[in-house]
Amino acid sequence: MATSLKEIGNGGEFHIRFKKTKIFKRRYGSEEVLIDEFNYNEAEDEFPAEIIWMPSIGRGLVTWFNFNKVERFEEHGVIDYHRNLFLSEWDYSTKPEHDLEIAHATLPGSMFDVSIVKQKGKYYTHILISFENHYFRIEYSEPFDNSFKN
Repeated sequence: MATSLKEIGNGGEFHIRFKKTKIFKRRYGSEEVLIDEFNYNEAEDEFPAEIIWMPSIGRGLVTWFNFNKVERFEEHGVIDYHRNLFLSEWDYSTKPEHDLEIAHATLPGSMFDVSIVKQKGKYYTHILISFENHYFRIEYSEPFDNSFKN
């Protein structure tokens, strides 16, 4: 199981669970606006936000996304419960001058873009979903302790 962004960018399997979710919206030509923010609550009967790339356990060559508190995503018209997307090729890049590492994937032929970022020791995932005249950006942060080893 990948425990670093470099391993993810080189095709390593991973399963990352996050505690915090933010949803942003931007109409082209205007500023990005935070439209919702929430945390995973263990007492609620829901999955945390997750990104999973594990073809060895039968998921196939896809990346699996789970969205916590899906009814809030649906209210905003973002996305439904989960997505199973053909994101099998991840790239890795780094910018040491900014203390930044990125594992990145794009869904071929679509407007779905994912970056898993480590900056200054903190991990985030940015999921960009583009439409005709606007986009949503979903940000996952605060991964569970067992997701990465610093």
